[in-house]
Amino acid sequence: AQLSQTPDLARDRAKMMLENKAIRARINELTKELVEKLNVQKHQENIAKAAQIYRRLLYQPKMDRPSNTPWVLKQQILTEVEPNDAEMPLATFTGGRFTLLNLLQVIHGVIPPKRPKNLITPQGVDSFVDQALNLPLLATYARSLGLDKDGNVMRQIQDREDRALLGLIRQIRTKDLPRPTEDDIKAYFDRVKDTVKVGQTITAKTIWCPNRQAARTVRQMLDDGKPFDQIKADNASDQDKTDTVTLSTQTEGTFWKDLWSAEPNTIVGPLPGFNQGQFQWRVVKILEKVDGKPLELNSNTSDTISGQLFEKSRDAALRPYQDELLDKYQHQIFTDRLEFFNPLK
Repeated sequence: AQLSQTPDLARDRAKMMLENKAIRARINELTKELVEKLNVQKHQENIAKAAQIYRRLLYQPKMDRPSNTPWVLKQQILTEVEPNDAEMPLATFTGGRFTLLNLLQVIHGVIPPKRPKNLITPQGVDSFVDQALNLPLLATYARSLGLDKDGNVMRQIQDREDRALLGLIRQIRTKDLPRPTEDDIKAYFDRVKDTVKVGQTITAKTIWCPNRQAARTVRQMLDDGKPFDQIKADNASDQDKTDTVTLSTQTEGTFWKDLWSAEPNTIVGPLPGFNQGQFQWRVVKILEKVDGKPLELNSNTSDTISGQLFEKSRDAALRPYQDELLDKYQHQIFTDRLEFFNPLK
């Protein structure tokens, strides 16, 4: 049904959108249940005081706040809020409480333009507490299920922490890098404008295979004259039963060049790809190609080029630091074990 409403949407993307929608709906139902189950009690007198404190932080800061940053800064939260006030509970529930400090931390996590404008009023704070309580309530519920003792869950949490720390150190080490100039962007555009087009698409049929050898077998059957549609219908490993798919640079990434180089009514493959999020091999029959339009230098293109150029300069700046870390910390790479993960085999 989703694909019939948005036919240009890739099947995997449509499935993910529907799954996320269902998850969000269930999370909303669960948090409403937890409000009653965990006996949430809000402290209105403290909520009113929280609004007064936030008004003071916003309009009467003790620190010199730049005129172009008219919002509460992290340093203010750390230095201008009294410890007793920071620990003031705005809501309590079975297994925990939500304090003014918790509230300010959540607010600080929202980019300033999107922060609610009514947090200087008790009604605004009260409404924001309702939203901010979702996470601590869900965390309390997760602990009641013993998930904080589940090794698999804790590894996932550790992985997320590691990624966050990696992002933070990358940001710290490259904070003084200059952004690309308009001349840099224009020069890059002039180099690539004749090699890139917007809106290029391919209509194709795909036979997905579990590994490269299976894809080679399919390709040999095609070369021997067996009809493509018959092999696709008979292929037990084919999880995608749709007749045709629309492919683009966005869906294919590094695989796009091999696909686009083929002419209509020809076969491509074996070729790697991602089928419903899983790395697999495939054989593709190209049906139709839409050439697209020449690339133009506009605000969207400039932003994309700027991001790509900055990423390249950031990688170059980080490379000596990465080499330094490899020298500093003893490590061993088990090449023989990594062979198991080689998707090209």
